[in-house]
Amino acid sequence: MPIFEHMIDRITDFYTKKPLLLVGVLTWLAAAPPIIALFVTLDGKSQWTAIKIGLAVSGMLAFVVMGVLNMMRQSIRFWDLAADIAERAERTANRDELREILDTDIKKLRGIGMGDIHTSEIVKLKATIETKMRYMK
Repeated sequence: MPIFEHMIDRITDFYTKKPLLLVGVLTWLAAAPPIIALFVTLDGKSQWTAIKIGLAVSGMLAFVVMGVLNMMRQSIRFWDLAADIAERAERTANRDELREILDTDIKKLRGIGMGDIHTSEIVKLKATIETKMRYMK
């Protein structure tokens, strides 16, 4: 595996598997020095003012990164659960089990779904299961 692919895999693992608070703190610490240097060089502020502004801006950036990562992780959970439901519905040949999937698992999906693409997937899964139930003997 080339070095760059290995580095990308490690960065991806860090952002997808580590606790959000750790990612936020490290983002805050990593973003602060360049932002502080930017304010010192471009704005001509005193160093203490530049440090305060840089820490505040990098803190806001860390919260944005944490929010985006939280939504990404929630979306990954949604798609994993949707694939699991589709696979279970595919191999189930019992009407009661399909009804249970509709009653419990589809409600879980609705709880973690965000936006149109997730709603479309829920509607598709529900329609597939209901159609399968309709044509069962």
